[in-house]
Amino acid sequence: MTTGKEEIFDLKLLDKILEEAAENIGDIHPIIMNKFLTDYQKSSEIFSHHGGVHVKSMQNTMIDWGLYCLIGWINYKGEAKSVLTDAIRQHKQSSIDPQLTRGLMKCIFTVIGQNINPSSISELRLWNRIESEILDFLLKIETENYSLKN
Repeated sequence: MTTGKEEIFDLKLLDKILEEAAENIGDIHPIIMNKFLTDYQKSSEIFSHHGGVHVKSMQNTMIDWGLYCLIGWINYKGEAKSVLTDAIRQHKQSSIDPQLTRGLMKCIFTVIGQNINPSSISELRLWNRIESEILDFLLKIETENYSLKN
């Protein structure tokens, strides 16, 4: 459990990471989605099926909610967990592989994380902690929601 001062420090550090990524990369949406579609090739068909003529909008929205959860993880963890849990449940109802939610989050972490200076130990430590916690949480939710066949 972090203290108020630690939380403020982590928020400032996360803000720095995201600002530097925006400055260095620009719009991260197409880069994240390209990685996701490459790493999870079956996702292209799912986006086409569920997104119809609004595939790009759907893809950007999925990235945006992933970023929302990442940003909120430090001080709104309960809300972030709720959003991620709802996503898994919605995917279950739509017969979408739950690993794709985790896969998209992995791609978000990879694209932004590659921008972090390797000598910035505190940034890397925070980034790796948030990534590990979110991916572990998603794996737990996948297991709980998909082990019970309704």
